[in-house]
Amino acid sequence: VGVAVAAYAVLEGVETAGLWLGRRWAEYLTFIATIIFVPYEVYELTKSISALKILALVINVAIVVYLLVAKRLFGLRGGGKAERAEYDADTGWAPIERATPTLAAHTPLPAEPKP
Repeated sequence: VGVAVAAYAVLEGVETAGLWLGRRWAEYLTFIATIIFVPYEVYELTKSISALKILALVINVAIVVYLLVAKRLFGLRGGGKAERAEYDADTGWAPIERATPTLAAHTPLPAEPKP
């Protein structure tokens, strides 16, 4: 049991470092580390139902769906290339210039009457 816990700790450490550094492989590793426990959670729910078990299953399924859809894992919604294109379109000077409102044309103020 101790070896399994140590291996899982190493897995989580590598996963954390990869996500922190923004590596694409870390998203796949997170998907795998999360999906591994879903069958076990379903099995536990067949034995006895509790709010905590249901909550754990819902959270893990939500993480898996988020990774598949929002992070475009396994080629969904265009895969990594589409995510990179979206990132490139939203970074740099061009998006800043698009987001900056244009100033109204300068019109001189009316002259004040002299006393």
